[in-house]
Amino acid sequence: MIVLTNVGVHTGSFELAAVSFTIPLEKFGVVVGAAGAGKTTLLEVIAGVRTLASGTVTLHTHNVTAWPAERRSVGLVYQHGALFPHKSVRENIGWSGANEAVIAPIIAQLGIAGLLTTPVAGLSGGERQLVALARALVRVRNCQINGEQPVLLLDEPFSALDPRRKRATRDVVHALHREWKLTTLHVTHDGLDARRADIAVLLDAGRVVQSGSPQDMLDRPAREDVPLFLGAEDSG
Repeated sequence: MIVLTNVGVHTGSFELAAVSFTIPLEKFGVVVGAAGAGKTTLLEVIAGVRTLASGTVTLHTHNVTAWPAERRSVGLVYQHGALFPHKSVRENIGWSGANEAVIAPIIAQLGIAGLLTTPVAGLSGGERQLVALARALVRVRNCQINGEQPVLLLDEPFSALDPRRKRATRDVVHALHREWKLTTLHVTHDGLDARRADIAVLLDAGRVVQSGSPQDMLDRPAREDVPLFLGAEDSG
């Protein structure tokens, strides 16, 4: 479970203001909104990368507001990967200290065994996203094995993938979310991703416009543009 209560964050001239919403246990949530709405900042707040000016962050039963990032059981994927450039692909994936029994199935499911010997600097944008996703999935699975309750945070993790790879990778993430009983929050501009979620949160200029099930938001939008952020006009 992810619970944000009256969260406020100041970063330069931008602020998140009184952000409150809940992603229930084992549900798949999405955050949608225009560029600059604060979506990535929101994930960083949950991961402990950003310091709050006000409010609280609760992960499952723990108020983690004062916890440093390394203490939180979070797997975070940035849009551009944010890989460790001085480490190999394998070292990036295994950064959390997981053993081969955890790492190997995830590498296989994402189809990235052929990247293990590729220098990080030589990866394409899509390959970087796949490696970053593998690293986050390994971390959350390792946390579970160690008796923790992790959350998975995804910041546009499929944006650099070709359509076929995007569909396959999306399916892997949703399958593991269900199999591992994860609580997941996914920042996306993709309407299909948004409508597939259990809970959607629409941000605008650092404030929550509306949250709820995608269907409820489509049926009873708080503003006339809400359906556009849920891809209501997408063909699929």
